[in-house]
Amino acid sequence: MSPDSTDKIKKYFLTVLLVSVFSLVLVTAGILTSNHTGAALRRAAQAVLADGKTELGEPVHLDGTGWSFSGTYRVRGTGRADDLVFLVAMTGSAGPMTGVFLYTPATGSSFCGLAGITGNQAHPETYGITPRIINHWENKLDRLVEQAGGRK
Repeated sequence: MSPDSTDKIKKYFLTVLLVSVFSLVLVTAGILTSNHTGAALRRAAQAVLADGKTELGEPVHLDGTGWSFSGTYRVRGTGRADDLVFLVAMTGSAGPMTGVFLYTPATGSSFCGLAGITGNQAHPETYGITPRIINHWENKLDRLVEQAGGRK
């Protein structure tokens, strides 16, 4: 082997090693923080639903939910067995925000607010989430529940 090819092999090996270590650090950080992130998102969604009547129950998996869905939960309470809360990543002019939607079989999906945003700053249009975006997600969630066997 020539010194030139040995040098190239060393550089290649070092590059692969650095990428592998970086990937391992990212995966480890994701695993270690996933429970905290999920709990914080759940608390923020519960704060949006602070009407005293809606309490998040156990997580639910619906077919058709993908990367945009941060969580889907049943609603606790009598007569609310078919109600669901969806946490959806919506992109506005301020970047991605988590929208909280409540689905009831009687009325379909309705937008409740943005997770983590309360008080005077709670207007979605402040963050570039327009009524058209909200309407898109309400319709998409209604179709999703309908395809999963829900009723409207």
